[in-house]
Amino acid sequence: MRAVRHLTPLALLVLTHCALPPRVDDRTTPKGAYETFRGAIARAEHEREFACLSDRLRRKLGVASRTEWQDARAVALTDGHIAIRAIRRSSVEGEPQVLEDGRVRLDLRLRYSLFSMAGRIWLRPVPVLRIYFEGEEHPEIYRHLAGLDIIAGPDGLALQVPDDVALDFEEALGPRRRRITRFEARLEWFLDDYELGEDTPAANRKEIESR
Repeated sequence: MRAVRHLTPLALLVLTHCALPPRVDDRTTPKGAYETFRGAIARAEHEREFACLSDRLRRKLGVASRTEWQDARAVALTDGHIAIRAIRRSSVEGEPQVLEDGRVRLDLRLRYSLFSMAGRIWLRPVPVLRIYFEGEEHPEIYRHLAGLDIIAGPDGLALQVPDDVALDFEEALGPRRRRITRFEARLEWFLDDYELGEDTPAANRKEIESR
């Protein structure tokens, strides 16, 4: 008869630490946006992490580009950083709180080793444009817009975009007029501010700039 092996509390703790949150790709809701960020953090997918940050939060952290964010994650906000480790094992508590400025606040329970702490994160809705071309899995054009300006015309509805976006579109089409397979204009949610225990954008920026 095969012996049954029991896991010790230490082994259970190790297994718990190894478990990753699901990999989510949904920024159409505040909770989905946070879970997208959490899954990217857990897998050190730095480009996906950066894509989840609002322009305002990037400025507060002092990271203007993906390269600067990757550098920050390599020298300051490493995978061993308390806030980063806590986010990996975090969960949303309660219902989203809608604020007067249009943002949404999520209350978090952050777990770090055997301890837990409270946290809060604010998310901002941003109008975005995504255009997919034939043969491409990801949108070749992905731009933030000032608003979703819809114009009614005789042949249907049209989305008014800035001139630079229109030029990008013409360039992407090319002389052979490539086939568009999907066109999306919608609101997506981006991380805009946070308080994770003692970690805030201002505190983390000091850590980044001191390295």
